Amino acid sequence: NYNNLPIEIDWRNKLTTPVKDQGQCGSCWSFSATGAMEGAWALETGELISLSEQQLMDCSKWYGDMGCNGGLMDNAFEYAIDHGMCSDNDVPYTAAVDNCETSYCSVVATFSSCVDIPQGNQLAMKAAVSKQPISVAIQADKAVFQLYSSGVLDSDSCGTQIDHGVLIVGYGTENNQDYWLVKNSWGNTWGDEGYIKIARSESDNDIGVCGIATFPSFPVATVN
Repeated sequence: NYNNLPIEIDWRNKLTTPVKDQGQCGSCWSFSATGAMEGAWALETGELISLSEQQLMDCSKWYGDMGCNGGLMDNAFEYAIDHGMCSDNDVPYTAAVDNCETSYCSVVATFSSCVDIPQGNQLAMKAAVSKQPISVAIQADKAVFQLYSSGVLDSDSCGTQIDHGVLIVGYGTENNQDYWLVKNSWGNTWGDEGYIKIARSESDNDIGVCGIATFPSFPVATVN
């Protein structure tokens, strides 16, 4: 039921850690994935832990992820479902791939499944985000995105050829324009303190601005 959803949601600081910086490495997928997992774990346990992108970089290569050369959030979720996730403190980010050892780190968060939201269904995305942050893929190589500083990005010139993983951490309306609140992984000096608002629609068949509704998904945390 999409009728009784909150008018606006902002999970910043409640179910999300501070904005991180992937550096000169195509590891956006790992930051999007940890962001969604951090939210799912905090939702389940009330405990917000910064999870390790480096663990995903080093260890999810057997699930199809390619470190600094890209990856998919769903692959990262599948890895986490099988192996659990460690904290950033335990395995800090280095922006390079290293070896994954068996006694690698101490698991602090566990997951049971991954939910793929139907492509283009922004109403289903809204329902999901009303409960927790979700991972999405967007096109991020255009100037209109890269030079964003404030307001709601609502432009066809953003494109829909997805090449970047980010995290939707809320939604709302500004100046009569519905938006998704999106956490990026380019540090807090980019955009609006690391965040961007991207136009949102109340449609179940709309790939969206920057292609934001192409591959929405989220993990489900379960305490073992």
